[in-house]
Amino acid sequence: MAKKATYNSLTKYSDWSARKLIDEARNVARWNPWIAHDWMREASYQITGIEQYRLIEYHDAAVEEINAWWRMLTRMRFYKEKEFWQGIPPKMLIKMVPDDDNVVSL
Repeated sequence: MAKKATYNSLTKYSDWSARKLIDEARNVARWNPWIAHDWMREASYQITGIEQYRLIEYHDAAVEEINAWWRMLTRMRFYKEKEFWQGIPPKMLIKMVPDDDNVVSL
């Protein structure tokens, strides 16, 4: 019997730019939300300063798109929360620049 492939770390993807990580996270979010979380986090670590505001906006737009996809999935008849989220409680992605200026994220 074939073994299930496992996801180990981001070291294989360290040479990807932040934009490439964001684009790939958009794609993988359709079937593995936790890899998408890891890749979006890695992309946010690569965005080092406010001078990269276009990349910050690109990241936040991707977060909105991925979160909208996950919310839409819950309305589909084939959606199985435990299977999709791998038994872990669902968690939406967090923007780099929150919409509400009063919200402080750690």
